[in-house]
Amino acid sequence: YTSGTTGKPKGVITTHRYYFDNFIRASKAVDISPGTEYLSYVPTAWATEQMLGVGMGLLLPMVINFPEKPEEVLNNIRELAVEYMSFGPRQWESLAASVQAKMLDAGPLRKKIYEWGVKIGWDVNVSRMDGKTPPLLSKLLYPLADKLVLHHLRDNLGLTRAKVAISGGASMAPDVFRFFHAMGVPLRNMYGASEFGLFTAHQGDVFNLETVGHWMQADPRYGQPIEWRIGPGSELQVKGGSGFSGYYKREEKSAEKFVDDGWFCTGDAVNMTDSGELVFLERVDDMRELSTGHNYPPQFIETRLRFSPFIKDVMMVGDKTHPYVSALINIDPEVVGRWAEERKVAYSTFPDLSQKAEIRELIREEIQKVNEFLAPESRVKRFANFPKELDPDEGELTRTRKLRREFLEDRYNMIIEAIYSDASAVDCDIAIAYQDGRKGNFSAHVEITDIEGSEISAAA
Repeated sequence: YTSGTTGKPKGVITTHRYYFDNFIRASKAVDISPGTEYLSYVPTAWATEQMLGVGMGLLLPMVINFPEKPEEVLNNIRELAVEYMSFGPRQWESLAASVQAKMLDAGPLRKKIYEWGVKIGWDVNVSRMDGKTPPLLSKLLYPLADKLVLHHLRDNLGLTRAKVAISGGASMAPDVFRFFHAMGVPLRNMYGASEFGLFTAHQGDVFNLETVGHWMQADPRYGQPIEWRIGPGSELQVKGGSGFSGYYKREEKSAEKFVDDGWFCTGDAVNMTDSGELVFLERVDDMRELSTGHNYPPQFIETRLRFSPFIKDVMMVGDKTHPYVSALINIDPEVVGRWAEERKVAYSTFPDLSQKAEIRELIREEIQKVNEFLAPESRVKRFANFPKELDPDEGELTRTRKLRREFLEDRYNMIIEAIYSDASAVDCDIAIAYQDGRKGNFSAHVEITDIEGSEISAAA
């Protein structure tokens, strides 16, 4: 099934040839040996998990491990210390945030040792990945840094035996990849589409994290090399390989996806580097144009904001009816809660915590850091914190924790309208329908914050 970010998930009819083709492509791109211990965490209905977990697990074969339950996954990762795992960006970002959160709690000496160790890891591992020679002093200090810091970080995450770590399904900030490489975890990207399988991956020891890698090699016994071209609107179009046989009971949708003698429209806006690596820009449908005529890439900004340990999720807002970019932020209650407790900021519930002046100032500073790297027209001007956590059970997120943008824009429309009417706050009342049939209402007072301007005071 597709992930369902732009509507209901569509069933993708695949073939056994499709799985053989993708298994061969993946095995040529990353070095995985028979008997490798694999952790299957993301839903098996997700196409990437079918290829990298189920398909490769049967054909290589691998030892497939499953977590006891979703809330136990971090404990299970530590218990299993698996060698190969494939997560979506949200899971990798969550692991990175958990490390950063622990360091926020550390004492001054421990924090300095941690920062020193990660810097040495960054100098050595990230430099090598970038194709650069690491500084001599950092190379000499690396064994000590690994013993004192990096090994313990990997051990706490259950990644001491990690040989292959894959992120796929959506874009992720390059700094998240660099953070794991600094720790000694060989995290790399794979990119593709449910309908045609895997296209590209970070391959070898040197690759560009601003890209999704080089094209994978096919085996002619199972699928011809995938042809590709960049169509109107920078959209990636492909044909060949061992593509799908259509959408299940959605023939009309299948026909809509093909143009000009069999070219499949992926819906992804891309670019290509001089070295032949593919650059994912944005979903074509997600590129936004402001009323000023300026285009901006919302997911590009979101991935960089999510690198903050305080931000669990974020949705950019701004279209042809709006003159500037704004953001709706889902704070990480665990990390932000600890930050508040350390600073004696009293709160009772998530809605209370999310709207505290101190928390809004904290998030404002995080947004300002990202704004520095954006074109002036793409910078976030105002934001509001969601008054409740985003929940897949309420249809706000997909099962792989991607935002359901249209649903969120409709549900929280009163906040969006308040942002662009220059209001300082708004009362919102949300009807909630749970998947088990229960219904309810959620009410909250939401503060709206300007990015530029004076520091927010506790009395605000």
